[in-house]
Amino acid sequence: MVRPAHQTPMNHASSESDVLVIGGGPAGASIARLLALRGWHVVVVSRAIDGQRGLAETLPPSTRKVLAAVGLLEAVEQASAFRSIGNAVWWGSDDGRLEDFAGHDDRPGLQVWRPELDRLLQVEAVRAGVEWITGNVIGVELETSPVRVRVTRPDGSTLDRHASFVVDATGRTGVVARSARRTAGAPRTHAWIGLWTCPSKTTLAADVRTLVETTDEGWIWSVPAAPGTRCVAVMVDPDRTRFAADGRLERRYLGELSRSRHVRALLDDAHLQWVWGCDASLYETLTLGSRRHLVVGDAASFIDPLSSFGVKKALTSAWMGAAVVQTWLTDPAVGPAAQQLFDTREREAWTTSLRRSAGYAREALPAHDTPFWQVRCELDRAVPPQPAADPVPVPVPRIAQAFERLRHKDAVARRPDTRVWFEPQPAFERDRVVLAPALRSSALDAPVRIVDNVNLARLVALVRERRKVGDLFAGYCAQEVPVPLPAFLRALSVLVAGQVLEPVDG
Repeated sequence: MVRPAHQTPMNHASSESDVLVIGGGPAGASIARLLALRGWHVVVVSRAIDGQRGLAETLPPSTRKVLAAVGLLEAVEQASAFRSIGNAVWWGSDDGRLEDFAGHDDRPGLQVWRPELDRLLQVEAVRAGVEWITGNVIGVELETSPVRVRVTRPDGSTLDRHASFVVDATGRTGVVARSARRTAGAPRTHAWIGLWTCPSKTTLAADVRTLVETTDEGWIWSVPAAPGTRCVAVMVDPDRTRFAADGRLERRYLGELSRSRHVRALLDDAHLQWVWGCDASLYETLTLGSRRHLVVGDAASFIDPLSSFGVKKALTSAWMGAAVVQTWLTDPAVGPAAQQLFDTREREAWTTSLRRSAGYAREALPAHDTPFWQVRCELDRAVPPQPAADPVPVPVPRIAQAFERLRHKDAVARRPDTRVWFEPQPAFERDRVVLAPALRSSALDAPVRIVDNVNLARLVALVRERRKVGDLFAGYCAQEVPVPLPAFLRALSVLVAGQVLEPVDG
C-alpha cells in the first residue's frame, strides 16, 4: 500500500490501520509518534504502565541529540527532575573516581523515572494522532495481508486489529522477535531494584550523580528517582544467586547490597520502600524485519545497563525504524535495502555493547577474580574486530600524503586518467531510506559516500575543471549542511589519495 503522508489518515474507528506498534516504551511510543506525524494511521497496543516496577535511569548528554531528532527533547527536559553531571565510580577499586560528562558543550545528562518518561512519551504520541489501546497482544499473523493482531483488553474482552505493517517494540517479551533470539553465550543477569527514601540532609539525597560500584558477585548502581528518593539496583548472576519469588527477595536484595562498601554506607539513614526484580540478560534478535514487520528497541537487542545507553539506543532504533517503515510503505522496491541498513546499524550497536561490557569486566577482574567477572571477560570473544570509526577504502598513510600535497597547492582539479563512477547505497535521508550515490574510482577499493559528514559525490560534482580550495569549501557549505574546515580537508584528502582529484596551482 502506498499512500502519501499528506493525505487524510484512515478513520480511527476502523479496525485496520497503516501501522500497528506492539509495545509503548521509548522505542514503541517514539516510532508511533514519528509515523503519525507523517500522516499514517498508527495504533499502539501496550500494557498499562506499572509504577510499582519502575526504575530511575540516567540519559547521557549525547541522548539529547537523539531526543531532538525525534522531536522530544524539550518535553523530556521539562519533565526531568534532575540534571546529571556525571558518575561516581568504585570500579574494581576502593578508590572512587568522579567521571564528569565532558565534550558535550557542558550540557548535563538527564535523570528520569521510567514510568513517568513512558507516560510522557504516550501523551506525546497520542497528541500526534496515535490511537492508543491498553491490552496484551496474544497473536500476530504476519502471513496474512493485512497482518492480523489479536488483542486482549483489561476487561477480558478480545478484539482483532489489522495493519499493513507491524512493529514489535515489546522489549524482552519479544511478541514477534522471541523465536529469533540468541544470547551469543552471554551469561544470565538479574536486576534487583530497590527504591529508597533518603533524609534530605544526607549526601545521597542531594547527589545528582549516578553511583556505580563492583562487588565479587556483581555490581551496584544508584540513580536519583525524585527529590529525597533514590533507585538502588544490584546486578547478580541468577544461577549463583537464585531469584526469590517466594517473598524473600527483599532479604536477598539486602544481602547482596551488604557486599557493597560505599553505596551501602550511604544508605544507613535511608528507608527501603520496596524491591522488585527482572531479567537483565543480554540478547540479540537475528531476524529484525520483513516486508510486513520490523523489530525495534530492546526487542531487537538488549545491551548492558552499565552503558547508560539503553534509552538512547531505543530512541535511535525508533528513529531509524520510522524511516524503514516509511520506505516499505511508500517505496517497496527500496524496502530490502532499507531493512539491510537497519539490520547493519542494529548489529553494530549490539557488538559495540559486547565489546564495552567485556572491557568493563576485564577492568574489574583484578579486584574480583570470581566466576561472575571471569565469564563476562569473554563476552567479545566471538565478536568481529571493531571497524574504524570512519572507514574509508584508502590507507591512512596515503591520506596523510595527500593532505601534505594539498598544503602546497591552493586548488584542485579532476584527474583525467582516473575513471570515476557511482554505486547506489542505502542511506537515511530525512524521513526515509534512499539509494544514494557512493563514489567509486579505479583507485578506490570500495565505494565511499561520506567522510567526516562530507558527501563525496556532491563534493566532486562541484569540481568542474579546477577550483580553489577556499572557494570549494564555501561552495560546499552553501549547498550542503556546513562542516568544519578540518573535516572538509580530510574528505578532500581522501579524494586526492583515491586519485579522483589532484592538487594544482590556482
